[in-house]
Amino acid sequence: MSDLETLSPRAYRVEAPLPSGPLRRVMGVGKRSDGTLVVFSAIQLDEAGMRALDALGPVGFIIVPTGYADGVMFAG
Repeated sequence: MSDLETLSPRAYRVEAPLPSGPLRRVMGVGKRSDGTLVVFSAIQLDEAGMRALDALGPVGFIIVPTGYADGVMFAG
């Protein structure tokens, strides 16, 4: 897994390879004004990645932008 990249004080991204094939996937993270995080297109993180994400704040929403998940949005 690649490191959590800071795009701005409230926007982050992680890029990682797909398990098979040459394509890569990207997860976006936004920090809301209340300090909670919105995770867009979540991917599995290793332990260091989870610690880095936890350090940003609590996850408030996970958005799954795919037809395979029926557009479900989860709130924590």
